[in-house]
Amino acid sequence: MQPVAFLVGASSGIGYEFAKICMQKGYAVMNASRTPCDIDGVTNYTVNVKNREEIEEAVRDITKRKRRIDLLVYFAGISMAAPVEHAEEEDICELYDVNYYGFLRVVSTVLPVMRAQNRGKIVAVSSLGSVLPIPFDTFYSGTKAGLNLVCETLKMELSPFRIKVYSVLLGGVKTGFSEKRNVYAGAGARLYYGKMKNAVKALTETEQKGMHAEVAAKKIMQTTYKKNPPPLIVIGGKNKFYYLCAKYLPRRWVCGLLSRKYKI
Repeated sequence: MQPVAFLVGASSGIGYEFAKICMQKGYAVMNASRTPCDIDGVTNYTVNVKNREEIEEAVRDITKRKRRIDLLVYFAGISMAAPVEHAEEEDICELYDVNYYGFLRVVSTVLPVMRAQNRGKIVAVSSLGSVLPIPFDTFYSGTKAGLNLVCETLKMELSPFRIKVYSVLLGGVKTGFSEKRNVYAGAGARLYYGKMKNAVKALTETEQKGMHAEVAAKKIMQTTYKKNPPPLIVIGGKNKFYYLCAKYLPRRWVCGLLSRKYKI
């Protein structure tokens, strides 16, 4: 029986490249996003992850047509650069709604299907920013740290049902994500604007000099073949080094090094 991949946010970037690989691997690919994925053969559902009814409608249709969901990968995400002091509550809620609560909505909707078939894999696309504090990217990092903890907890909760859950931690990846970041400017950032401008520039350079989207997608696909994946998987040799530094160095050192890197 043909395996089914349910991808959330595969209309662009890493998700788009991952959808292409899934097609090559023989998956029936179902994409849920606000804009469609234009890859031939992909079935699209117009879904805003803030809307549970749209998610449930998509999952109902998938199970009606395919009767299974073998792989769920959550790519959806947005970013914001803002000082904590001046960030608007509406912007913070929007970011958490897409990056964090959207994942919870999708997972809780897909889980009954995976439990019924007694198998499945759930993958959250996270970031090194979840363990390495990035100045003025506080809320994005917070959502990714939350995803990590959810995956660690779900790994324990779902083990009796043969459902594997983990998050993949990416470093800088060259996509259009940098351009879409909501960056507070001028009066929105106030006294922090100069330092924030430096930090955003350094972060953008890291992203645009980083791994290409298709390489990241291939490495994510490789993780899906692990029989017993750990709850957190760091992708890329350099990123693994940074992760170990974040894990074992004193946090004061980590913050000091990152302050220098982001020129604040």
